[in-house]
Amino acid sequence: MRDTANQSNALVASIQLDGDTMLGSTNSVERAGELLELIAEHVPDAVHLSTKVSALDEFDENDPPELPNQAEMLANPEIRAAIEAHMANYETEWLDSAIPALGGRTPREAAADPIAREDLIRLLASFPEVDDGAVGMSPQRLRAALGL
Repeated sequence: MRDTANQSNALVASIQLDGDTMLGSTNSVERAGELLELIAEHVPDAVHLSTKVSALDEFDENDPPELPNQAEMLANPEIRAAIEAHMANYETEWLDSAIPALGGRTPREAAADPIAREDLIRLLASFPEVDDGAVGMSPQRLRAALGL
């Protein structure tokens, strides 16, 4: 995680462990190179086995990639704390970000405007609620922060 041009403390790479194998994922070739360098620095005996680069048009929306089991990850207190902190920061930043669905207003601006407020309420109603025990962007916390 690191600050990027569009977001602070953004998730830029992830690593899944399966026994003695690490599978790294990024959303750019540049970040993949950075991840390889980071692994080489901290795990000097690691051996790079392969790299797979996928173009956006290669993704089949009917066959999404398998995501890691969130319950397993969240069972680790350090990982849970890091993800919760990231989500709290992301929600705070979102409140002050220009949102296209709100006509470029921030959620705070929309909450203060009687007409845009209705658009904001509809937008937040479209967000999925976070399941018990899971971590994610919470429309309930956002509503509370906006006084809705």
